[in-house]
Amino acid sequence: MSRQDVEPIWFAISGLARSGTSVISRTLDRIPGVRCYDELLNTLRRSDEFTDSESYLAFDGKTSGRWRRQLMPARSKLRYLESTLKGTADVQQAVGFKLMDNHLTLRSTWNRVLYWSPSAMSRLRSPALKAWLLHNDVRVLHCVRENVLNLLVSNIRARETGIYHAVTTPDQTKVSIPTLLLYQRITQLSKGQRAAASYFEELEHLTIRYEDPWESKMTSIGELLGIKGLEAAAPSLVKVGADLSHSVRNYEEVCAILQNTEHAWMLGEQSAS
Repeated sequence: MSRQDVEPIWFAISGLARSGTSVISRTLDRIPGVRCYDELLNTLRRSDEFTDSESYLAFDGKTSGRWRRQLMPARSKLRYLESTLKGTADVQQAVGFKLMDNHLTLRSTWNRVLYWSPSAMSRLRSPALKAWLLHNDVRVLHCVRENVLNLLVSNIRARETGIYHAVTTPDQTKVSIPTLLLYQRITQLSKGQRAAASYFEELEHLTIRYEDPWESKMTSIGELLGIKGLEAAAPSLVKVGADLSHSVRNYEEVCAILQNTEHAWMLGEQSAS
């Protein structure tokens, strides 16, 4: 008998930062009978060694001590993940969590470095995590933002304004895009998304394009998770849409770098939220 025959469906929402994972997770978390956790594998911990999920859960974050990012053993991370999902009460339909692209390595120490090198990250994605996802019949919602130039602009804007998620439309803020190795950076992000898609091929998964209509995305998610009426759910966050020519200070410089490349089509997209 499959685990899914006797328990709520387990799901993971994966993708790069600013690819739409938060609006999907927060919207699902508001649905009765559904629980969606945030980034359970984004661990900030002390130098103390955790050997199992119980010791990790018992750790008091307010305890004084020397804090630093350190690799938590993959086995312990997966135990923590499993115990959290199994311990979720009052969930009849589905329980899930955000599984960001840089979590797929299960290597906390290198997450910040690997985020800026998707090709290196793709070579280090954890087979243990993939086996765990398969064993537990975890269904994956893979969020993809094909216009990674907009994704990059969105990341820069969020860092500069401190507004990562908005429930009302904020004032527009112009940003400058670092142009050093811009073409290479856009190429790496595109390759990283494709590599993540191949990682999930053996799993029951759904690709959610950021650019697709909201109702269409919710309908597809409802079908994958067996949740009826999900297409009527309103988004929990708003997009901050803007023409790139009006939201990027050095737009002409960016155009000069990308206009004669395979990424030129990204310059014509209108949303950089």
